[in-house]
Parts: sequence; C-alpha cells; structure tokens
Amino acid sequence: MVMVTALILGGTFVVVTSMNGQARSLARAVTTNNVLGEAKQALIGRAAVDVDRPGSLPCPDLNVPGSANEGTAAATCASASQRIGRLPWKTLNLPDLRDASGERLWYALSDNFRDTGVVNSETLGTLTVTGTAPSTAIVAIVFAPGAALSGQNRDPTISANLLTLSNYLEGENADAGNNDVFVTAPASDTFNDRLLAISHADLFNIVEANVAKRIETDVKPFINSYVTQWGAYPFAMPFASPGATQNYYKGTVDTTYGLLPVTLDPAFLSWRIPLASEQLVAITGNAGTATGTLTSDCSATTATVFSCQIVYTYTGGAGSFEPYFSVTPALQYAGMALVDKSQITVPSSKVHIYSAAGVTEQTYGTPGTATYAKPTWNSNTLRTDGGADMLFLTGRMRSTTTTRTRNLKITWSGSTSQYLYTAGIPSDWFFTNQWYRLTYYAISTGYAPGQANSCVSGGSPLCLTANNLTAPNADKGAVLVLAGRAAKKTNGTTDQVRPSGVITDYLEGRNVTSPGDSVFESSPRSGAAGSSINDRIVVLAP
Repeated sequence: MVMVTALILGGTFVVVTSMNGQARSLARAVTTNNVLGEAKQALIGRAAVDVDRPGSLPCPDLNVPGSANEGTAAATCASASQRIGRLPWKTLNLPDLRDASGERLWYALSDNFRDTGVVNSETLGTLTVTGTAPSTAIVAIVFAPGAALSGQNRDPTISANLLTLSNYLEGENADAGNNDVFVTAPASDTFNDRLLAISHADLFNIVEANVAKRIETDVKPFINSYVTQWGAYPFAMPFASPGATQNYYKGTVDTTYGLLPVTLDPAFLSWRIPLASEQLVAITGNAGTATGTLTSDCSATTATVFSCQIVYTYTGGAGSFEPYFSVTPALQYAGMALVDKSQITVPSSKVHIYSAAGVTEQTYGTPGTATYAKPTWNSNTLRTDGGADMLFLTGRMRSTTTTRTRNLKITWSGSTSQYLYTAGIPSDWFFTNQWYRLTYYAISTGYAPGQANSCVSGGSPLCLTANNLTAPNADKGAVLVLAGRAAKKTNGTTDQVRPSGVITDYLEGRNVTSPGDSVFESSPRSGAAGSSINDRIVVLAP
C-alpha cells in the first residue's frame, strides 16, 4: 500500500509539473503573439495615415540599443541589409515592446514599401516566407527573436553584437544580405524565431478605406474647383490599360465613363484657329456719321501662338470713326484635362498688338481709351467640343482717311502651372502615388462640357445611381469609384490581372457594366474579408 501510494503521488507530481510547464509555455506564447499583433496593427495604422504616401512604411531601427535614437526608424534603408533591423517602436508611438523572453522585436520591410517612390494598391510586396507557413508578396514581417540559443552572443556591453542579426534570428532569417526570403519552422534547440507577416490584403484593406476618405476630403474639392471655374466636369479618358505616366490621361469628346483626365502633357493645351464667324465678335464705334469696314484673318494661328491680322478701312465722311472690336480665340481641350483657369493668363509681355509697320507694342487698359483691354474668358461654360473661349478686346483703332491694320498675337506655351495639380496641394499624394490609375470616373451626360450641370432621374439626361451608400442612392451627377486591390472577378473564379484594359480586372458587381448602364455600387462591407466587392464610391455631385 505504501508503494502504491508513493507511485500515485509521484505520478501526480509529474502530471502537475507537466501541466504547469505547458501553462507557462502557453502564457509565453500568448505574450509573444500579443506583442507581435500590436506591432503589426501599429505598422498598418501608420501606413494608413501616412500623409504623403498612404501605404508606405518606415525603415527599421538600425540604432544601437540603449542609444539616444533607440526605437527611431532610420532615415533611409535602400540596401537589403538596411531593410531588416529592430522595430522602430518610438516612430510608431508604441511602448518598448518585448517578447516573452524580454527581447525587443525585429522587423523586415519590402523594398517597394519604403517612404520613397510610388505606393498604391498595385504596389506588391517583395518578401517571401517559406517553411511551415509559406506565403509570397509579403509587405513586412515582425519577428520575436526569443531567448538566445547556443552560439548567439547578446552581450549588452559589445555594441557590434547587439547589431548582428545572427545573434537574434536563425536560418534564412539571419541572412542580412538576402533579406527577401525568410523561414518559419517549429521551435527547436536551433530555431526559435516567431514571425508575423503583413500581407498585401492585411495592409490595403485598411489603407484603401482611408484613401477613399481622403479622396472625399482632398480630391473631391480639387475636382469641384475645376467645375467652379469652368461650369462643367471634364470629359473622361476612355478606359484602357492605365499608362505609367499622367501624359496618357487625356479626355475625349463625349466620353463620360472612364478615367480621370489628369494629363500633365504641356502640348495638350493649344489654341484652336477661330472660325470666320468667331474672329469678330463685337464691333462698336463712337458717335458720328463716319462708316468703315472691319475684317480679320486668323489663319496664322498655330497650336502655341494665337495670331490675327485685323484691318479697318475708313470709308466715311467728315470726322473719325473709332471702332472697338474683339476676337475670340478658343483654347482647345480645356474640357479634357484638369486645367486651372486662374493660371491661364496672358501677361502683357506676351500680347503684341502692332500696326502694319510693326511699331510699338500696346498696353492693357479700359475699352474706350487709347489703350487695350486685357483678355478675359468669354463665359464660365465649356464648349461641347471641350474648348473654352477667351474674349480679347483689342480696343479702338482711330482712322480718318486711311486704312489701318493691327496685328494681334498671343504667344502661349503650356506648362504644369496651368493645371489644377501642382506639388504641395492637399491632393498631391493622389497624383504622386498614381492613385488616379485605380480611380474610375463617371459623369451624367448632363454634367459634361457644354451642358447645364443637371440630370433627370429615369429621364434624359439620365442621372447616375450609386447603391449601398448612406445618402440617397439616385440622382447623382458625377462619381469616382476607387478600385481596390486585385481580387477575384465578379464570377468568383478568376483573379483580376493588372495592368489591363479590361474593366472586370478592376471593378466588381454592377460597376463592371458601365458604360452600359448608369448604376454603380459600393459594398456595405467594402474591402472586408468575404466581400465580393472592394470598390469604394465617392460622390462628386450633387
């Protein structure tokens, strides 16, 4: 009996000891998992709110532990060995996170997601994880190094040891020269790293939601400032495989579904040779009985220079006849690019009004005086061909007994200053990171150039419908649709492949039927796991 009792007690002790060991091991795993998860969420949150490059991530902390800059991200991390280091916890506004062994976390970053270059939903991670939990196209990885293993020297008095990767990570994870490939494996005497990867979906599920909000707050006012200036929305660029630069994004007449016309090509703006009926808009004279004829010839106009010759021949009796007249040059394509009207000015140094002999350049002034009027826009309404008229008052030409000739010339050279987009404006991030490549643009025909900026629900011109929004769905004049990251096509069987000229590689649901109908939709759970639609709609008007 004594022996039996001893055996029972001994067995109980072994079981309890084993259970306690398992509980401690589980507690350590929970602690490590929690800090890894906290670090991952902080990195994603930081990427989402990045002002200049939504989606980008900071460089690792490459400082010696215990130094003044400890926990601060390095300014640059262009080389492979610089893209792995300790987690920059101060930069991320985190506490000094430690794993269950008391070690600080480490962190590896994909080259494409550094705080330089272009970052958007099309940017793919370059990191790969092999082993027990393989994955590819990873954006970043957070590591818990665990306790030191045999051969790892973490002597805090030797700075070099504290920066040596192999003293903290093992196997492929310790290969600083090739930090695009990492490994997962069961814990052993030679490997105890714990990894938590940030996938493309992990990151952009959050980033895209914030980008949609920033399109609402930054880009929508930017586009509507164009509408305020010109009285209509610009024509769209026909949907096609998005080009690498903004020079490809040019609107086309009568195109109301496609991509935003964000071209910065200076050659895209030019003068159109005025028709004969447009060359003399107004002819008025001072009181008197004198008469005369006024003709003009604008055939010398080119894409960059507006040039007209105006001839007045006096045929009246006594006194002088002083006509005031105007010519209307038309700026082409103002309705096909986001042109800033306030920047399209014609300074006096570029306007030349000469006599036939080419004498002194005239100056601006008020009509009715001996000087000349500064050109103004003829109206706030774009033409149906996308052009915009500029009214140029040439002032008066005194003539008594002879024929007078005036040569009017306006030189024009396009530049980015004539576009709404310039560096430093609130929507700068949208353009520099090429989010416009992933933003579908649609307007009712009633909101196109030359129209009345109105539409009719169920009638003509037909309004757009935007379903699954908190506001009323119908009667929309213009919308933007942010195509999220590549996912499954609407049929659920094929992955979206980009870049592509096929709209189903970008949009889902009812959105892929445009321009066949005027209905768009944003999933109530847009971007959420399991949602068949990750498109996000921003209503521009009304």
